[in-house]
Amino acid sequence: MIPTLARLGIMSRRSQTELATQTIRTLAIRARGPQQAAGTLSGGNQQKVVVGKWLATRPRILLLDEPTRGIDVGAKVPRSTG
Repeated sequence: MIPTLARLGIMSRRSQTELATQTIRTLAIRARGPQQAAGTLSGGNQQKVVVGKWLATRPRILLLDEPTRGIDVGAKVPRSTG
């Protein structure tokens, strides 16, 4: 459970949806929307979901061992904005 989304141990669905939407946007996750199950996403996008969950805990330090292993090379290439 992500503590920032719970009040007295009860999860806020609205907060969950807002966090999912923000994570999709920030990490460029290719999903139909925040309600799409992570298990239906591609492997690289599933990895982004996991990283997004870790980041949502607001860690002071996050150590990743080979974080790009298995991620689609095309997902690592910066997209042009213009």
